[in-house]
Amino acid sequence: TYDLVFHTTPITKIEGVEITEGDIMPVTIAAPGVLMLQSSVSGYGSIVEATTLEHVVQFGKGNPSGRYKLQPGTYTIIFRARQAQSSKYSIRKTFTITSRTTKNLNIHE
Repeated sequence: TYDLVFHTTPITKIEGVEITEGDIMPVTIAAPGVLMLQSSVSGYGSIVEATTLEHVVQFGKGNPSGRYKLQPGTYTIIFRARQAQSSKYSIRKTFTITSRTTKNLNIHE
């Protein structure tokens, strides 16, 4: 019996896979989707899983706009513009990623 870990974003774990000698055991995981993120300013933030708040992606310094490949699921972006003086100005948006689809999200709408 094995626990499998796939280095997807976020990590995909499959526990308790039983393999007997000489057998081939196919394992299938969902195809990822894509988040196309648009932001008009630089800032600080991350993407977390919506229900557990587990960290998924930490944005680097600068503008977080770009393409993020994510496993299907519901996520939340928490973002604060660099010039914001307090965390009360943080933006929080929840979105869903579906296999083989692209989700466009503008942080400042």
